[in-house]
Amino acid sequence: MQSSARLRRTLPVPVLAVLGLALLTVACGDDKKRPPIVFPDGFGLRDASIYLDGRTSDLGANPDLRVSLEGPEITIETPIEAQIVVGDILRVQVKVTDADGVEAQSLRLTLQGAQPVSLGLTATPDVYEALLDVRKVVGKGRLWVEATDLLGNANSQVRLFERDPGPIVLFLSPSEGSRFPRSVSVQLVVADRVEVTDFATRIGTQSIALTKTASTADRSVYVGQVQFDDPMFPVPLSGQQVLTASATNANGARTIVKRTFFVDDQGPGISIRSQKAGELVGRVIELSAEISDPAGVQPASVRCVVGNELQKREVVLEPDATNPALYRGQFDTRNLTIQMLWPVLSFRAADRLGNESHRDIEVALDNRQPILSLDPPEDFRAKREKDDLIQCSLPFDPVGSDAADDLDAVPQVTELRARIEDRGNRVPGAQIVPIGGVEAATVRLFVLPGAIGKPVVVDSDGDGFCDAINPEVVPLGSRPDPGQAVAVDLVPIPGEGLADFMPHLSPPLPTGLGCINGDEAKPPRPLCDTTPSTMKSIITYSTKLPAIWTIPPLLRGNDDYCVGVGFDFRANEVPAGWACVAAEARDELGNLGVSRPIRVAVEYGTSRFFPGPAPASAGAAPNCTGTLDARSGKVTAQACRFRDWEADFAQEFQPSLETRLFR
Repeated sequence: MQSSARLRRTLPVPVLAVLGLALLTVACGDDKKRPPIVFPDGFGLRDASIYLDGRTSDLGANPDLRVSLEGPEITIETPIEAQIVVGDILRVQVKVTDADGVEAQSLRLTLQGAQPVSLGLTATPDVYEALLDVRKVVGKGRLWVEATDLLGNANSQVRLFERDPGPIVLFLSPSEGSRFPRSVSVQLVVADRVEVTDFATRIGTQSIALTKTASTADRSVYVGQVQFDDPMFPVPLSGQQVLTASATNANGARTIVKRTFFVDDQGPGISIRSQKAGELVGRVIELSAEISDPAGVQPASVRCVVGNELQKREVVLEPDATNPALYRGQFDTRNLTIQMLWPVLSFRAADRLGNESHRDIEVALDNRQPILSLDPPEDFRAKREKDDLIQCSLPFDPVGSDAADDLDAVPQVTELRARIEDRGNRVPGAQIVPIGGVEAATVRLFVLPGAIGKPVVVDSDGDGFCDAINPEVVPLGSRPDPGQAVAVDLVPIPGEGLADFMPHLSPPLPTGLGCINGDEAKPPRPLCDTTPSTMKSIITYSTKLPAIWTIPPLLRGNDDYCVGVGFDFRANEVPAGWACVAAEARDELGNLGVSRPIRVAVEYGTSRFFPGPAPASAGAAPNCTGTLDARSGKVTAQACRFRDWEADFAQEFQPSLETRLFR
């Protein structure tokens, strides 16, 4: 390491640049036409007081020492005068004699520029020795010995020597700590005013052959290329490597220089931050990952490919403004079809060396909206397993027979309940179809008097299908508009109760349901004993998620509020006559669903206590649907439709003979 430091002092940056130019000069072209190699003046080893390689030739005057013929006789046996020494440690042996005796404690050996050291007596009489660290001596050196006899007479002896620090070995490439993917170019200079008799390079224990491309009397340039998978290596090189160069001159002085580099054939490290494997996604999602690499990340290479589609689903990820290691982008999963369930998110990146890497996870996709109905089919049947057989219950209305249906006449306070179930993507054969589930805070009921003359639900994207509550009737702002609907939150009723598993008598149990008649002797009790509600079972779906939603309060164990309360039309300024009622809900991924509106004829001052078919005197019912014109932002009376239960984005439940197994 001493010689490396010396080189840094003696070879400034311009010198290295010219050396590099020299390498380029000798690397190509015809030998006859090749111009002579020009080394910079500052690199020569000329005869001067200070050699340009850092060697000292002029030590200045001798130190002012005490010299006396009466003092001890001092003979420096090693080193001899002007001896050339090599290595870092110099053994100095001195013979000191005096008829009056030598004061052993007075013996001191001093290397010019260093602190004195004591000498110790050897096995040879009157011979003393010490070891000097001469690493700082480059070129001429001076040492002296001082001694005093027992009478106090002092004497001293000076010795000049020359230390040969060995050849200069300078790596031009690779640079310290640099990284390479497949091979490394080795370039170095060896210089010495003494003939270099041996030069070798190696990686580990494997010798590396370099070619001498330029040479003068006192210096040579060596170059070579090392392939990391070269058969000379027992196994291909990887990770940190040490390149060792050694040179020995005719004096036996040896220089060893090491250069560390890294075999980097690995792409960047990728840590996905935005999703985990199997996570459910939908609508617009953020894609983000932390990307790092010791060689540096190539920012333009960072991207995420969704579902292995390179044309329309390749998302370029950009560095975050506050955290450059974090790369971010967005993708609209609605570009994927409803038949896709487990797309792969493939995060990819390359480093500045060209090494590539990728991390890939499957995520679950849910782009279907919840299905909502205020008037679901009334022939729903529950299934149960009993004695290894599947039984079917008698048909029932999931929201209760006391809840209002479409085209019913209703009293002032009427039960309005909704069946709401989230749906996942449609993939035949999939054993698991993940869903987001209904987001409770988004479930609302909207009641709009028919006299207002506006639809309650609209087609907002122009495809002809109803998909949103009419924005003109949503009650927003601190001063409600007279043309707005009444909105009320709904809450889920936890699954409970029992379906009626008495046998089907008339009509008989339909065929093809995969079940047999129940065998109960009597029906179950209603959920609420003291109210008119006839509900006996609250259905669930998926992993026992609630499917029936009602107007709160909902108090378990309280017969008056066990299934919620009714809607009071008069208390909410809904006049007699037709009213449009619809519900909306989003799933946890933001997919929005709306129910088909039910039209109810509100009656005041009659003896009606329960909903029932509206009389002819109620007049024609409104359609309650419309279309939002995207250009004008206005709502028109053009009716929209609802997708049936077999469509990709179904908005209706199975119209008849639906069964569900409850365990």
